[in-house]
Parts: sequence; structure tokens; C-alpha cells
Amino acid sequence: MVELYTVLSRWRVRWRVGISSFVGGLAFGCMLAFVILPHRTTLDVSDSWTVIGHSETLPGESSLDEQSRGSQGENTDQHVRVACLIPTTPANVKSKAIHVKATWGKRCDVLAFFSSEEDDHLPAIKTGVVESREQLWNKTKFMFKYAHEHFQQRADWFLKADDDTYVVLENLRHLLSGFRTTDPVYLGRRIKNFAVTEQGYMSGGSGYVLSKEALRMMIEEGIDNYNVCHEDGGAEDVEMGQCMENLGVEAGDSRDEHGEETFFPFLPEHHLNIHQVGDPDFWFISMSWYPHKKGLSCCSSKAVSFHYVTRPMMYTLEYLIYHLHPHGYHYKWSPQKQDVMSELLANLPPKRQRRRRRRKNSTANSPS
Repeated sequence: MVELYTVLSRWRVRWRVGISSFVGGLAFGCMLAFVILPHRTTLDVSDSWTVIGHSETLPGESSLDEQSRGSQGENTDQHVRVACLIPTTPANVKSKAIHVKATWGKRCDVLAFFSSEEDDHLPAIKTGVVESREQLWNKTKFMFKYAHEHFQQRADWFLKADDDTYVVLENLRHLLSGFRTTDPVYLGRRIKNFAVTEQGYMSGGSGYVLSKEALRMMIEEGIDNYNVCHEDGGAEDVEMGQCMENLGVEAGDSRDEHGEETFFPFLPEHHLNIHQVGDPDFWFISMSWYPHKKGLSCCSSKAVSFHYVTRPMMYTLEYLIYHLHPHGYHYKWSPQKQDVMSELLANLPPKRQRRRRRRKNSTANSPS
């Protein structure tokens, strides 16, 4: 009897422990699901995007309220309203466009996608233009004409950006706050090609933005005058540059207060890589309107856009820009310092500095 009682006692203890573990595990699982599932819902960009903040929404357009757009930046006294016009294709809707919509696109005042086919799920506006590089200029003209007809009362600036471009809207608004939308001006990464334009043109990949007056002039004075804005043409960004120059629209300076560029036709790693983007024969170096800077001086701390952004990189940039904040870190980089490498080498430990000097001296004294 004593042995039976002992066995029963041990069984009751194990049963209570098992029940406690089960209940605890169940509670933990519920809590984990409560934390994770909402995030999975927001990242599932195949879901329909709820349109809020306006009682009426045009086909292919998504409008967001102030809370959805997020912070507009501390230095902007008045909100700069930006309409984002994104050309895409039926093949790129799921691989590219929806990821623009899930990341930086939600900070636009007006977000509109344009494709050869209407897409109610994205949504996308049907352009009626065949998808090809040769027809990209016609597609671009359609986009800006549509924006002129439908978005004038809801935006002051009109941004064209590809579906593989990432844009930091807060930095764009900060840049635009230094210009007047009533002036005929457009901004982007300025490229030099005197064979086609005297004032250069803005690289299409990194995106460019038109003031309201520039848009008005393009649609009302240029788009139907093929001597001003060509009917057909070659590269879309070159055609836009010629159209703007013929209309008298100024190619504005988009550099920051330290003379550093803000629009980038490539990924951050390419612009920061001295060896890859330092070749003077590379078209980007030779055709840049302003002198190219190497190292960290290549890029403004108020960068606006990057191009050739893949789907994983789109979310990586979103995390690094808006979610990663080093605790207790104060930014030490000063854009005013031009000699980046000298500054970095000066901060090397004494032992490494001596080693570097020895290598330098031995190289200088070696026989040729």
C-alpha cells in the first residue's frame, strides 16, 4: 500500500507539472501569435491596401492620411505635398510595384501606378501604351498628363520614380521646401550631355520631380507641340530634359547645403565603393554635372533616392532608415570634411599608424 501511495503521489505531481507546462506553453504561444501575426499581416503586401483619409479615390490611386504618411521632418515648416507617379508593367506588379507600395510609397500624399493593363488589386491605371523602352517617353507623358488632370489640387510637386527605386520622402520634402512650386523648376540627378541639352537632364533611374508650374507648362504648352516635347523619342530622361529646356524650365540644383548629391542612380554600396565607381571612364563619372566625390563624401546624409533596388533591399532600406536607431550614439560624421581617408587614418590606433608608415616608406624606397 505504501508503494502504491508513493506511485500515485508521484503521478499526481507529474500530472500537475504537465498541466502547468501545457497551460504555460499555450499562453506563451497565444502571446507570441498576438505579437507576430499583426506584423505578418502588414507585411503581406498581397492584401488589399486600405485607402483612408479621402472619401473619393481615383482608379489606380492610393491616398493616405497624415498618420499613414508618417513623420514629415522637423525642418519643414509647412507640409510639402508630393504626388508619386510610378511606371510599372503587368510582369512587375508582384515582383516590384507592390513592394514600393508596402514601403516608401505609403509616405506619398498621392501614390499612383501606371501600367499597360489596369490592375484593381494594386491598383494600377491603364496607360494604353505598349510596354517597351521605346515607348517609355509616351508612357511618361501620359502619367504627367493624368497627374495634371487629377492631382493638381492635392499635390504641389510631382515625382516620377521607377518601380525599383527607393525614395526617402522626408528628405525629398526637406529639399523641396527650399524651392517654390510656382517657379518652373525640376530636380533630380543632373547628367551632362551637351549634345542633347545645354542645361543637362535628370537621370530617370534615380527619379525626378517637377514643380506644379513645370507640370502646367509641360501639359499646356509642350505636350502637344512636338517641336517642344517630341511625340516619340529615345531615352525617356533625355526627352524630358529636352522638353523642360525647350519650355524654359530650370534644371535645379538638388545637392544639399554641403554640395553633396541626394539622388542616386545606383545602390548605396555602389556609390560608396571607391574602386567600382571611381573609374573616370565610367559614364556616370564622366557625365555627372557636378564633380564626383569618392568615399562617404559621395552621398548626402539627406539622400533622397537609390535605384536598382531589389525586393529584399527595399525592406532592408526600410528597416535601416526607419527602424534601426543605435542607442546612445551621436552622429560624428561632418559632411564639411573633404579628406575622408585622412580623417579615418588619423583615428587609427598608434600601432597601426606606425605599421602603415613603415609600409609606405618601404614602398617609396624600393627599387623601381
